[in-house]
Amino acid sequence: MDYLCLIYLDEARLAALPRSELESLVSAIGVWEGRLRQHRQCLALHRLGPSRLATTVRARPPRLHDGPCAGEREQLSVVALIRAPDLDQALQLAAALPLGALGGVEVRPLAMEQTRQACATAMTAPSRRG
Repeated sequence: MDYLCLIYLDEARLAALPRSELESLVSAIGVWEGRLRQHRQCLALHRLGPSRLATTVRARPPRLHDGPCAGEREQLSVVALIRAPDLDQALQLAAALPLGALGGVEVRPLAMEQTRQACATAMTAPSRRG
């Protein structure tokens, strides 16, 4: 099953890291990613731009607002798509992510299979319109 890891970091804290610590962190992330890719467990890992460049769209009523969706002390900074046989294994992989020491990692299962099944059911179901 595939899981999305949403990594929340304090951008100011990350920016304030001494260069040597930042380089060590980047190296550790590379090791984590390489190990998982070798076992086909890391499907994607992407750093997001700073939250000050984010724009949030709210559909009802339609509105745009500069900044991230939630104004938290920690901002969504990195996303990783991982594959694991179950949630326990996904949580272990996420806990080993070096960035977790600087913030939090939210792990969510992707609902793709359930979505595909729901769409297939809806397409084959008889219409309820009169």
